[in-house]
Amino acid sequence: MLYGDELFDYGVRIDGTIQFVDFGLSYHQVNGTDFAVIGAVSYGIEGLYIASVGFEYIDEAGMETGFFGSLVADYGIYGGLLNVARPTGSSEMVYAAEAFYEPAENIDLTFGYMSVEGENLFRFDVEYTFMKDVYLGASVRGDFSGNPLYTVYAGWNINFGT
Repeated sequence: MLYGDELFDYGVRIDGTIQFVDFGLSYHQVNGTDFAVIGAVSYGIEGLYIASVGFEYIDEAGMETGFFGSLVADYGIYGGLLNVARPTGSSEMVYAAEAFYEPAENIDLTFGYMSVEGENLFRFDVEYTFMKDVYLGASVRGDFSGNPLYTVYAGWNINFGT
């Protein structure tokens, strides 16, 4: 990318797998002098669970660091996610939980809850997939105090090589 007087931003990234451990590490030079280092590792347990941790360190006019940890359970037609994070540039912790259920082959229901800076947020999504990768969905999101946000969406997952 070109930015004004700066020549360009660049970076390098490595991803890999060693037995049941996936990992990634990247370094990015930004704005000529600032940089970011991002890393994550995840471990699959018996094909049912995935434990992940990661960090982001940004040196942009002062150091900023963020991190996350998550545990995912996937039992096929149902499962869930627990996540804790402190986003880069924030001193507040974010806690999230999500549960999904697939009552029919092409229908997914997801309920999520998140606590951010003392505010409790929820979401409920229903999604229908057809023609392999095309989907239609509807969601409701809010903060339990009324006036939720309703959304209807459509999309297409582009999967190369599958």
